[in-house]
Amino acid sequence: MSNNNSRALKIYGVIMFIYGILYAIVGTLAVAGLVMGVLPGQEKGEVVVILLSYIIAILAIILGVACIRGIYKTARLLGLVFGAFGLISLIYTGIAVGTFSLIDCITMVLGVGIYYLAKEN
Repeated sequence: MSNNNSRALKIYGVIMFIYGILYAIVGTLAVAGLVMGVLPGQEKGEVVVILLSYIIAILAIILGVACIRGIYKTARLLGLVFGAFGLISLIYTGIAVGTFSLIDCITMVLGVGIYYLAKEN
């Protein structure tokens, strides 16, 4: 693993950790009805969208810790899983709620980025 990839992966790790915590907090506020217009699937009470959101938030926190600690194989696998859950959530939210989710697109990009950076040289 080159030094630049290692630093970039740690930066991604910090971003992922913060992303997971913020996503869980905003998702909980949206489900409670305290925040409007941010996460439409959660505001409408779509159970699958809420479940996918919390899975993504938990994966983001775990993936962030793996990236920060330098556990590259785990980070690579979880990056791929994270991107896949982002794609699943994007498609389901589009079908169920009829809206585009920027948060799910960010999830896919972060997952693919971590997958790419965590590859072994």
